[in-house]
Amino acid sequence: MKKILFILLITIISSCSKDDDGSECLVCTSFGTNDITDQSELDGFCVGAAGEDGAGKVTKESLELMKTVLEYAGASCKIQ
Repeated sequence: MKKILFILLITIISSCSKDDDGSECLVCTSFGTNDITDQSELDGFCVGAAGEDGAGKVTKESLELMKTVLEYAGASCKIQ
């Protein structure tokens, strides 16, 4: 599961979009059975943030996809 989330996160971060609002971030209050267990692991995962190693920017679509993946494993998240 950890490898799948890592690969998904890298794919999401490296995707490009014209949406660079920068005002929306992924915030979770519980994490279910995810490998991510603390909000600090998601800090900075906001629209417009630079991806790891300069791999594109985080988009609204990537936030929604990550939210869906985390909620599938029992997390309680919102984009705010």
